[in-house]
Amino acid sequence: MIRSTPAPGGLRALFAGGTATGSTDDQLLQRFRSRSGAGDPAAEAAFAALVDRHAAMVWGVCRRGLLDRADAEDAFQATFLVLVRKASSVRVDDRGSIGRWLYGVARKVAARQRRAAARRPTVVVEPATGDDPAIAAQRREACAAVSAELDRLPAKYRRPIELCDYEGLTYEQAALSLGWPTATIKSRLARGRQRLKGRLARRGLAPLAGAVAAELARECRAGVSQAVLSSTSRVATIASGLVPAAVARLAEGATQAMMWNKLKPLAILVLCGVGTSSLAVAWTLPRQADKPPPPVTGSAPGQERTADKPDTRWARQLPNGMRLEIMAVSPIPDSPKTWWRPDGRSMKSPDFQPNFLTSVTESAVVSDRSTRLAIVYRVAGRPDGGQVLALIDGADTIGYKNLPTSDEDPSTTSHAILATFPRSTTSLTVRFRVSCDAWETVKTLDTQASSTGGGKGRSLISSGAIADGGGGSTLCLAHDVGGSESLRVLAVDASGKEQSPSRVGSSSAGGFQQLIAKFALPPEAIREFRVQTRPCDEILMPDVATSPIGPAPR
Repeated sequence: MIRSTPAPGGLRALFAGGTATGSTDDQLLQRFRSRSGAGDPAAEAAFAALVDRHAAMVWGVCRRGLLDRADAEDAFQATFLVLVRKASSVRVDDRGSIGRWLYGVARKVAARQRRAAARRPTVVVEPATGDDPAIAAQRREACAAVSAELDRLPAKYRRPIELCDYEGLTYEQAALSLGWPTATIKSRLARGRQRLKGRLARRGLAPLAGAVAAELARECRAGVSQAVLSSTSRVATIASGLVPAAVARLAEGATQAMMWNKLKPLAILVLCGVGTSSLAVAWTLPRQADKPPPPVTGSAPGQERTADKPDTRWARQLPNGMRLEIMAVSPIPDSPKTWWRPDGRSMKSPDFQPNFLTSVTESAVVSDRSTRLAIVYRVAGRPDGGQVLALIDGADTIGYKNLPTSDEDPSTTSHAILATFPRSTTSLTVRFRVSCDAWETVKTLDTQASSTGGGKGRSLISSGAIADGGGGSTLCLAHDVGGSESLRVLAVDASGKEQSPSRVGSSSAGGFQQLIAKFALPPEAIREFRVQTRPCDEILMPDVATSPIGPAPR
């Protein structure tokens, strides 16, 4: 296999249309944009130089995310075809490089290719002529897991792994590429590898995923084939009809998705304008203000599952010792006091404040076709700084209420998640997002003016601090952070002290989230807002019954 870094294309770029080797990406891109038409040698040389310069990175992203080499080669070519089609709107970073832009495109294209590959019919291969189908399926799953978990790592840990393990750079070369000290590269590489190993272990894929990751890393370091590299360098000049159909489809899909992403800010602004009215039941009271209850008791001996043998569908033990369990479900309001287990079996009213749901605001509009429920869940063994956010798939409106804490066991907390959904729904899936790592500030917001942009592929739009008439402030923030990250907003006062919001409301639409944070400080007392994120894991608990089975036990 021929490595992609040394290339005849680089020599062509050196002598055609000026010296491309010493040019920045921005200069090469400008030269390509100013091409006079097909066959412009200077433009061809500039594009070939860009391909040569970024081939190793793009190939690494595509190869580690796609187990099939042919799929990875198609994704590699499609990434640079998108560059041809979007050249006029590509923005370089502060170092004059298109590396970040290409990295994001390669991830999107590889993800589209992975989804397309999953939809293709599985070809059954006889063991005598190929891999066992079950083993092949496991390898595909491990490959997808390695790519997903690597993408979820913070950039400071992910980039050293990509450069050193997948692109084959030395510590010194990676340090030069990132502008970091060599010692920093070594320490972050070690921490990143350890985090990646831990995440794969939690998925139960560590041995197989480790072997697949090592194999893919070797292929990434070997580089893309010279044939693919050469044809990719010519993609700017050949007629669109000569581009392989699979590559053209991939590039077209990615281009359309990027055009849609340009509409995100408008969608977020609309969300900010109309979402506030839907937050009547979405205020989250501070966790320290209330205390959760003692464990929910069963309705009758023999009928209910014992506490030491909970149903694993709705009770999970995490690797860090934290325990999550769904305890009970009830309509809103809870009169008549009707409660049932997640499987639908009726139960007596829980011991904790049985009428707590009657205090929930009734201002949210519920149509005849909708219904509202409260799902009570318990968190035990939460580490200091740990956070658990419960969401319900398909819910129209979500709110939260914290329940009294038992003096006997203050480390265990109970909460109720409130949801509105269609009456035709027979079961719900509760999605717990658990985050325990340190918070990282990703954006500082001005208190006096609205701002946009989030960096690292995030979209953020804030309203600035708005006086709420009660001596405090309210901040409206629309964002697309989700999936593998948790987000919070803190206010910083004049002394530099961080203040948490007293209330937080949220709503969502079209893949975007709107967060409204209420602070006790007036706008003039807030120096800035800090938007922080940290990695999170998702725990799914499906099939929670939306109605009871049988009457309540006496």
